[in-house]
Amino acid sequence: MGMMMRLGGLFGGLVSMMIMVVMVIAFIVFLLVAMIALLSVVGAVVAYIKRDTWTKPAYRWARDKSGQLRYVPWNPAEKADVAA
Repeated sequence: MGMMMRLGGLFGGLVSMMIMVVMVIAFIVFLLVAMIALLSVVGAVVAYIKRDTWTKPAYRWARDKSGQLRYVPWNPAEKADVAA
């Protein structure tokens, strides 16, 4: 009878240790997911705030001296209505 109590205590300890390990791993995964979500939101907010600053240099090459947009995706060079 004493041997069965020891085995029960051993198995109970192993089970509780395995539960603790699973809980720690789940907490780490939760933290990683929360950090990824937070970084995504911060990235979206920064992109929204900086949209004008980041997009103007991309189309600066497309403006000629008259200030009109010429070579842009919606008005390619072969269909441009401005004389080259």
